Amino acid sequence: FDQAEATLNEARAHLEAQGGNDALIGAAISLSLPALAHRGDWHAYDQHVALAAELLERTGMSNEDIARPLRQAGDLARQSNEFERASGAYALARRQYDSLGDRHTTGELDAILAALPATAEHPAPEGPDDI
Repeated sequence: FDQAEATLNEARAHLEAQGGNDALIGAAISLSLPALAHRGDWHAYDQHVALAAELLERTGMSNEDIARPLRQAGDLARQSNEFERASGAYALARRQYDSLGDRHTTGELDAILAALPATAEHPAPEGPDDI
């Protein structure tokens, strides 16, 4: 994880220095989330999730290579009992898979999100429109 994160941080810095391609910066941020979750750097994780969500939404960037690490970050956060954080990453992954038309994986993520313990910030969803 450490080497991957270092490489992604270099790529992100290069993109930002060149005036930035927000879609690619959003992708690089998304790809670094599993390393942050693995390390338990929740402050950076929270910042990265928020920025990735903003950039991916604004640019409309979707790709399975972005969705997979978002799901992995959710898995790692869930394994650490960081359920709100897992929910954020899973929701981003779900949006990626939904925009790619992958109904099977979208359904899997709906089930995972519904099974997460509810928190004050993220009440349990009642259906797909609540995710």
